[in-house]
Amino acid sequence: MATIVTTFTTINGMLIHEDRGGVETEFVSDPLGSLVQTRNSSGTKTYEAEYWPYGELQTSTGTNPSSWGYVGLLGYLSDSATRLYVRARYLMTTFARWLTVDNYWPLEQPYGYVKQDPTRISDYSGNIADEILECLKTCAGIPKELIERYESDGDFRRKLHDWVTGLGFNCDDICAEAISFYAMFPGKRFFRPGRGGRGGRGGQWPRDWGWEPAPVLQPVPVIDWEGIGRGIERGCRSNPYLGAQIIGGVIIIGAVVIIGGGLVLAS
Repeated sequence: MATIVTTFTTINGMLIHEDRGGVETEFVSDPLGSLVQTRNSSGTKTYEAEYWPYGELQTSTGTNPSSWGYVGLLGYLSDSATRLYVRARYLMTTFARWLTVDNYWPLEQPYGYVKQDPTRISDYSGNIADEILECLKTCAGIPKELIERYESDGDFRRKLHDWVTGLGFNCDDICAEAISFYAMFPGKRFFRPGRGGRGGRGGQWPRDWGWEPAPVLQPVPVIDWEGIGRGIERGCRSNPYLGAQIIGGVIIIGAVVIIGGGLVLAS
């Protein structure tokens, strides 16, 4: 029996085309990522669909040549008429809930789907559904490492939620503050012109902002150890995100590194 080779084309994670054994299909998406139309290589419409908010098929015409449907162009795979496989678990469309507990519970609802907001939010990881992740994946200039850490590190995600509390659903502000928060972690530093507002927001997002290498650590002679200790203690009390780390016997507190009898400061 001959093997049928299928190739897919995606743009920014959105499935737009497949070639199944030489038969080409163009996929048309709605804003949420659901498959609403398919067209053949000549541009003729071959399938059209509409969905209820939680994924049940409402109406359709023609024949869907694929297993993609509700949010299918972002990876929801139709396992049956009422069940969708979404990478980490199954979504039951008839019950508007997941079949198993969220891996991030209790930070996320155990069974609830997209916080009961299915017309605005999707959850293509099968674990995380919130406004911050949706913004991070749509804003220009967001580093891939930030999104990966947000999806995999529950503590980082919880602290980032706290950091942007009160901004409302404004993706520009959320992305700007997420960048600012991420810059406090080792590896890279984010620069932006001007100062002002919470978190030092300044300049135009994202035109005037960008990444630069992490600061170079330079040794600084230490005389007043007692004064430095008091300053570090005050800083840790006033900023809950300025925590101490011990890495390989080196104490790191924010941008201050204590190595034996010397102090290193970020330039």
